[in-house]
Amino acid sequence: SAPYTMFTYDLWYFLKNPAVIQALQWHVVQTISNPSTTTSQRYTYGFQCLQKGVISPVWRVWDYSKGWVSTGVGCHFDAYTWVHLNFQVKRNTTTKQVQYLALTDQSGTHVLNMVGASKPLSLLADDLNVAFEQDSDSAGHPYAVWLDLIKLTAQ
Repeated sequence: SAPYTMFTYDLWYFLKNPAVIQALQWHVVQTISNPSTTTSQRYTYGFQCLQKGVISPVWRVWDYSKGWVSTGVGCHFDAYTWVHLNFQVKRNTTTKQVQYLALTDQSGTHVLNMVGASKPLSLLADDLNVAFEQDSDSAGHPYAVWLDLIKLTAQ
């Protein structure tokens, strides 16, 4: 069967001290091999709420050719409350681009309709995974983030 092309990444998170957070990131990573050329294509669907280093905190998406790209959608971290996140993405099989369809956070659902580049790899690899990354402020203040009810739906 053909590899999945549509994904919904759904989760809840909780934190206590948002003031020390540089950024939080959530990713879906899909790598699809091409045995006839012994190469692969990596699709990284990355979402980042960047809080520090910008005038206003903003959601950004990952593009292998441009790096992090602003969505224009504001974001913020609420302390001492469970926050629901939902990310909807798609892989374009013709252009080999990732498509960012929508994100839902505590302020509502935001339709994105943005695209990003994937990355060719000179090796054979097949995988599908989710990831979470927490970035501290420049002083390296410690903080904790709890994740729960993490679910990836693939179609």
